[in-house]
Amino acid sequence: MPKRFLEHSVWYLSTFKYVSFRVQHARDEQRHNHREHTWPDSFPDCTPALREVVTRWLNEEFIKTSRAKCLILIGGTGTGKTSFAKSLPGQNNYFQGRWRLDTWKDSARYLIFDDIPWDKFEQLGFPPKKALLTQNGITIATDKYKPCTEINIQQPAIVLLNPEDAGSLIAEPANTAERRFVRYWRHRAIVYRLGPDEYFHRPDHDGNDSPMDD
Repeated sequence: MPKRFLEHSVWYLSTFKYVSFRVQHARDEQRHNHREHTWPDSFPDCTPALREVVTRWLNEEFIKTSRAKCLILIGGTGTGKTSFAKSLPGQNNYFQGRWRLDTWKDSARYLIFDDIPWDKFEQLGFPPKKALLTQNGITIATDKYKPCTEINIQQPAIVLLNPEDAGSLIAEPANTAERRFVRYWRHRAIVYRLGPDEYFHRPDHDGNDSPMDD
């Protein structure tokens, strides 16, 4: 038996990987079919200018498999940013706070980076933003206590920021390097700052937590 296993070990390994992939895919599909919110139906009160911006991004960038502009939304809590991002079709790679290589899936439809200070991505272990947010393709990534691994970044990205975490993204450039930085992200991203009266869902003015408070 051991000899036969060794002779066919590659076939067994391939079969195991395929079955594992199908099981994971089925679980992902089940989660997708039970998502809590769906754009645009779950957001009837989304303010007009915000709706126009995200609809244009979905129509022009979300469909791309290379060089899509990332969508960066800057706004306070309670405006529905996270609920919107998670409501789009397909599985997502969702990151909040820090990088976790073990949750990355090449098969994901899109990426969400939530509540991560713009100037601290790399400090928190993420691959360089210029690779992560621009559909860079094959990229070397690592994580604490993990070896370097190739990941395929072919998904459009959504970045959700609180105003105090936007940092150099919205700061007035003071030198040539900072001006180049601003020009780069102006070309590679759609950056939208929510006004004080803009939201994906209408805030709860009674002081209670909204069911989509994010």
